[in-house]
Amino acid sequence: GTPPPHRKIAGPALMSDNERAIQLFTTALASAKGDERRAQILHQRSAAHARQGAWEASLRDAQQAVELRPDWAKARCRAGAAHYGLDQLDAAAAAYEEALRLCDSGDAELADGARA
Repeated sequence: GTPPPHRKIAGPALMSDNERAIQLFTTALASAKGDERRAQILHQRSAAHARQGAWEASLRDAQQAVELRPDWAKARCRAGAAHYGLDQLDAAAAAYEEALRLCDSGDAELADGARA
């Protein structure tokens, strides 16, 4: 059958919201001060690219976040997800292993990063 009306609207609205989010993160990045803040914005933009299936852009942002905050497990999880999306399984495994090395396996931030 036909999807409910809210589903018809949600798909295109979500996509346009995601594209808008990428634009906003890009604008925020231009004026962001400090490595921690820049890494957070790059991580968020990486997630937005991933939601679109733009894995190369997602990986590029995730790697920049890792360069800015090499001890942030969440950025390494984002890089792992992008490698996985690109079917670079060895690199994905290495990124996840490095994330696990950086924190306890029960760390909520790591779990959130792995799901994001």
